Amino acid sequence: MSKERLEELKGVLKSWEAWNDWNESQRIVLKDLTYYLERVQELEEESYNAHLERLLDRKEQQNKRYREALDKIGTLWKNATESTDDRQLTWLMYREVLKALEGEE
Repeated sequence: MSKERLEELKGVLKSWEAWNDWNESQRIVLKDLTYYLERVQELEEESYNAHLERLLDRKEQQNKRYREALDKIGTLWKNATESTDDRQLTWLMYREVLKALEGEE
């Protein structure tokens, strides 16, 4: 349920509470409905926050893999000499990139 819809329903319940012709059991039901609407809103927010935390964690892991791959590629590049086969060096760098990307599946 959207936040706007929850707020709208809470407004309706508050306007109903203003009517004076409710008996005590009806007032209790209105208070319960208000409580449950607020609880639904809290649970939806908690669920959304947990989802965002999972996404953030995945992005942090992805960034870590990419950093590690770049460090390895930098080391390969630094250790290369004039006699290093460029094709072999390119292949080794390519493999490091693939390893980092494979962790995304």
